Amino acid sequence: MGGGGESRIIGRFGLGGEVGALVPVTNQYALTTGLASVTPTFHFVSRDSDRKFDPFVGGGLSLLYEKGTGIAVN
Repeated sequence: MGGGGESRIIGRFGLGGEVGALVPVTNQYALTTGLASVTPTFHFVSRDSDRKFDPFVGGGLSLLYEKGTGIAVN
């Protein structure tokens, strides 16, 4: 389960994020694994454009957690 979103902040730049968890249901001894990430984005089409197609690029950092934590780049 999880969720996230993305919104433009200034001009063509935006910020997104997500959180999620993988909860085991069949193995009572398994650990819950989770993910949280923050992703800055750049949109190639301005906000004022009438175009329906809006290409963008994004990348950021993710935090993976279980017993310990780890950082990943996306």
